[in-house]
This record gives sequence, structure tokens and C-alpha cells, in this order.
Amino acid sequence: MKFALLTGTSRGIGAALARELCARGWTVTGCARGAAPDELAKTEAYTHLSVDLADREAVRRTFVEPASDSPAFAALGRAERAVVVHNAAVVATAATHAVELDAAYDLCALNVALPIWLSGWFLRAAPAESDVRVVEISSGAATSAYPGWPLYCASKAALRMAGEVLSVEAAEVDALRDRRLSVLSYAPGVVATGMQADIRGVDPALFPRRERFVELHETGKLAQPEAPAKDLARRLEAPDPPAYEVARYQG
Repeated sequence: MKFALLTGTSRGIGAALARELCARGWTVTGCARGAAPDELAKTEAYTHLSVDLADREAVRRTFVEPASDSPAFAALGRAERAVVVHNAAVVATAATHAVELDAAYDLCALNVALPIWLSGWFLRAAPAESDVRVVEISSGAATSAYPGWPLYCASKAALRMAGEVLSVEAAEVDALRDRRLSVLSYAPGVVATGMQADIRGVDPALFPRRERFVELHETGKLAQPEAPAKDLARRLEAPDPPAYEVARYQG
């Protein structure tokens, strides 16, 4: 059986990918601060966990304390292919001189610390013989500097490096050397999501490149979430992926 754990499934790419994988016969557990969209909530193959992934104690209650045979994770223990997709993320717009302490800690907890920890938790929970795939939803911000996004750019760059480190560990760390493990850093492009709407509403004085995103919206150049979701699902179903791969939606 094929199992996927997705973060950020209340909307956007996370919700679209959850729908796509369920339609392809996967068992999916999703988690987000918000509730699952109605269509997903009614899908038998989908289980939703309402949890603030930036809240350490909430994460502990959700992943550490439940028994391994809990309904949300029972399928993981039987999975022949087990995938974790780190999709949940936030953007904080402020130039470096104006970054607030709480915003910095909260963003890094969700965008970086949680995905690294959750990858490790997932590896421990998945069967030793399963085909484990770790997917990081990346961004052009991982490799390009945007004024007003020091936290977001740094967090996406850090997440990408964490994936590279994991792929090296899979080859060199004894505990992982015999595991079937691959890592995919996947950039979906500029997608019509709630995050994009938030970016368009930011004061240009805080984010000088705001107009680029407004133009993409007004000229119809934003991809719908379903398009990269289908592309990513296809990649997850392909046999024998590279140990480490960087890919971008090209639609």
C-alpha cells in the first residue's frame, strides 16, 4: 500500500495534492491549523489532523504521544511506499532591520525545524523495508534574494540544505545506509494560493517586488494548485527515483 503524510492540507497545493493522491489509491493523512476542505473531509482514504505545527507541545501530542496503531498513522506501519511532504510554510514580510523576534522564531519553527524533525520521526515510524520518499516544497526564494523576505528566503534555503544533508546521511550513516530513501526538493512555481493573495496585499514599502506578483495575478500567469499537484503525484508514483533530486513544475 502507498501512504502519504502531508502538511498544510487545509488549502492550496497541500489540499490539491491530498485529493490527487487519494484519487490514485493512496492512503493520506494531512495536517494543518485549519479544517480539511469539505471534499477531503468526505474522502474515506483521507484522515485530517488539526494541529498548529509551529506549536511544539501540539506537535508532541499529535506525533509523539499517540500509539503507533492510531488511525492516523496505522497505515504508515504497513506501507510499501511511504511519503512525507513538507508543504506547510508561512511568509513574514519585513526587511532585516524590522524583523520581530517572535516572527523570526515562529517562522523558523514551522518552515525549518518542524520539517527536519518530522522527517526523522517519519523514518523511525516507517517500516525498515519500505520505499521512503521525503519531499520538500521549495521555492525560488531558496536560491534568489528577495528584499523584505530575509526570513522566508533563509528558511527555504535551509530546508533545501536539510534535504541534501539527509541524502548524504542515507549513504554514509550506518542506521540509514540500507534504507530505501530518496529526497525530492520540488518547486511548484508561482501558484494561485492564499499565500499569493497575502503577498499581493503587502505594503510595497515592505516588499519592493510586490508588483511582480500583482502582474502575474492580473495577467493570468499563476498556476492553479491542481497542476503542480498532478505533476508531483506522478513523480511520487514513478519507480526508482534518484537519491536526491531538485525539480520544478514546468507547466
